[in-house]
Amino acid sequence: MKPLRIPWKTIGIVIVVTGICVVGVYCVTPGFFRLRTMKQSESELQQTFNEHEDKKVDLHRYLDCLKTDPITAEKVARDEMGMSKDNEIIFKFDR
Repeated sequence: MKPLRIPWKTIGIVIVVTGICVVGVYCVTPGFFRLRTMKQSESELQQTFNEHEDKKVDLHRYLDCLKTDPITAEKVARDEMGMSKDNEIIFKFDR
């Protein structure tokens, strides 16, 4: 019985296809890692954006409250700006 001989053409095709696969994996793999990193970064940025949007909404509510509610405006003026009514003396104590 004769040994099975594989033609050189078939061996060449297998080597070329294997080489193409290796080069493809080598070129594509870093892209997948970069894509995963970018998706994680996008997720973190989206979360930060949502937090800032929530804070913006809260600040708009607070601003509307300051514009429309005189009691809140007076409290802010007294506590944060140190303002007082006429003939009123403010005492400040160290805590």
